[in-house]
Amino acid sequence: MSQASVRTALLNTIEGIKNNPAMSGVVFRADTAWEEDVRCSAKIRDFAPFTIDEPLELGGQDSAANPVELVLVAWAPARRSCTPLMPRSWRFRWKRYLLRSVATWT
Repeated sequence: MSQASVRTALLNTIEGIKNNPAMSGVVFRADTAWEEDVRCSAKIRDFAPFTIDEPLELGGQDSAANPVELVLVAWAPARRSCTPLMPRSWRFRWKRYLLRSVATWT
């Protein structure tokens, strides 16, 4: 997706939310399952499942990326693709990241 098409998609989304504020109530979901020690598997939408683990120093087997590494990877595209599209007049700056995790026991 080119920068122009990302910009168009973002502006269309903003306009859609302005016209229908209920559109802003998007919910993202991911399913995780504990496997062993600190390793778990994760499933998001229709993508292939993947593993999350910790390095040996943190009690894992170092078989996959750990949660902090995944968060860092996830934020990179958001900063790279969205920030340059924000008009300077909006005075948009990344000041703070707020992450919220909700878990339920079943």
